[in-house]
Amino acid sequence: MVFVLVLLLIFILWKLKFFGKDFNSAYLDKGQTDALNGIFIFIVLISHMRGYLPAITGDWAVAQFCSTLGQMMVTSFMFISGYGCTVSYLKKGSPYINAMPRNRILPVLLNFDIAVLIYWLLMHFVFKKTFSAGIIIASLFGWESIGNSNWYIFAILCLYIIFYISFKFFGKSKFGIFLSLVFLTLVFIKVVECFKGSAHWFYDTAFCFTFGVFYAYYKDKIWEVVTASNIRYLSLLAFFLAAFIYMNITGFGYSALYFNMYAVCFVCLMILVMMKVRIGNKILAFFGSHVFEIYIYQRIPMILLSKFTGLTQETKYYYIFFAIVLVSTCLIAYVMKLFYGKVDGLLKSKR
Repeated sequence: MVFVLVLLLIFILWKLKFFGKDFNSAYLDKGQTDALNGIFIFIVLISHMRGYLPAITGDWAVAQFCSTLGQMMVTSFMFISGYGCTVSYLKKGSPYINAMPRNRILPVLLNFDIAVLIYWLLMHFVFKKTFSAGIIIASLFGWESIGNSNWYIFAILCLYIIFYISFKFFGKSKFGIFLSLVFLTLVFIKVVECFKGSAHWFYDTAFCFTFGVFYAYYKDKIWEVVTASNIRYLSLLAFFLAAFIYMNITGFGYSALYFNMYAVCFVCLMILVMMKVRIGNKILAFFGSHVFEIYIYQRIPMILLSKFTGLTQETKYYYIFFAIVLVSTCLIAYVMKLFYGKVDGLLKSKR
């Protein structure tokens, strides 16, 4: 399966522009954030696929890559979500916040619940699995799963609500916004940690979202500081790289707050790299513009192929399994995004 990583590298390098002594001022434009998210949703696909391929653990390169990256593969989603919400607020003001429950929170929840319904139909009628009413209700909010990916949706919905509360009640005070965001995110982490315990992925990257909000406010000032000279840029890159390696080696013991600091450190590295490159691959941009659909629906072809074919039983079939999963997931994502667009349009017409 090492060639899957080679394919990802080809995607990244294809039409990649390196800026040398200059910097990419459009490093957080939508095209670039889509491409960046495209890289990481591809990695998430690889990581989730490993769960259906028992023998793939013998492929050292893939196993080591996914294990080393771990939760860092979702940090871009968190950061860009927080950054994007804040940029929208800075452009549109309080009307954006007032409309956020119906224009952002409700559509995400509704679209997710449509996916949960599809998974329930699949599990009930194809696999003859039954779930308690409690599990089904909890799965509608991402707290539990009936076969689908769930934790990220639960986390991002909670963070959207935290964002809404902070800006709704403290919108006129930047300090109040930041204080509320930090406090409520800490509460979210501690409450979920109490209930989910070792399922640390529910909360260990939450502050990447908060950091995205902070970054949107101070993006121009940060840009001026970082790009003042290449020596300063390289010094900052070396600092965050050293900090990231040190935190990785020392471990977390396990501390949710420490891991969140580790995740934010990775985001800083990611931002610094993006300042020096421009990703021009349209395939990655497609992945990045369909993150929700790929994340939610990728497990359907994995589940069906692992149940009804022998592609997961022998190593020689793994590339066929990967190719089918990749193509079918992209097709499902494309169709569902069109469908969600129709649903969202219908909801807006009713408002």
